[in-house]
Amino acid sequence: NQITLQATDAEGATSEVSADSLPFDFTNLGVKIGAIASATQDPVDTARRWIDNVQSRGVTGTVSGKDLGGLVPSAPAEAQLTVQMWFDTEGLVRRVRIEGPLAPDDPPDVVRVLEMRDFE
Repeated sequence: NQITLQATDAEGATSEVSADSLPFDFTNLGVKIGAIASATQDPVDTARRWIDNVQSRGVTGTVSGKDLGGLVPSAPAEAQLTVQMWFDTEGLVRRVRIEGPLAPDDPPDVVRVLEMRDFE
């Protein structure tokens, strides 16, 4: 599969970011996304979305920086971030949206979106 990482600033402008430029570790991504999903506190259904022409079910909850540590090793353990995930009808994660700072110089309202596509 292909991973696209986008950053959205406070004004809502979105830009694609090189995965190498951020403190993400994409090895064993499926396992890490599964761990984040399992660690999500107070999950609630969120609006369904069409992602790449596939209807996806959404779930929103809170995740600690400690629980994001596999994906973002430098995430502050005490951080509390809002995470939204969208799954297709086959249970594949299509999008992960992380709201909140993951690095010391991040603004408090930073949002990162991981898009997963081209599954084989």
